[in-house]
Amino acid sequence: MILCLDPGAKNAGCALFENGELTTAWLARGENWCETADDVMSLMPVNAVLVQTVVIERMQIYKDTPVPHANDCITLSLMAGRGTGYFSGCNVVEYRPNTWKGGVKKHIMTKRIQSKLSQDEINRIDMPAKSLAHNVWDAVGIGLYHTRGRLVFGR
Repeated sequence: MILCLDPGAKNAGCALFENGELTTAWLARGENWCETADDVMSLMPVNAVLVQTVVIERMQIYKDTPVPHANDCITLSLMAGRGTGYFSGCNVVEYRPNTWKGGVKKHIMTKRIQSKLSQDEINRIDMPAKSLAHNVWDAVGIGLYHTRGRLVFGR
């Protein structure tokens, strides 16, 4: 199994893939990065203990982003570290956002991700409120990029 994470300080998009197919996706939440990482584990299906690879979106500072964003990257690194720490011995793979989705706007990328899923896969997603849905879609998208080939989104 492959666990894909889009880490956030107070929530994280999560997706599990097995043999290239999405088995489930959800949003983990917490009051801080530590609780969010713990929630990733508490919401995972029992068979997820078979995770062999963790794929995570690597934090990135953009040149046009205000400097305070750099502190957010530290927080996200802590969350990601705790989340992947549950899977010691697993292969950890990181992709920067620009690598797997480029500069595509969120609503366009969400439609591209949805177009690559079967209806059964879409039905397996536990979708949060619309304002947080992009986190889950990013976890699913990075999983598609990793499991189905790097050209899945034409990149």
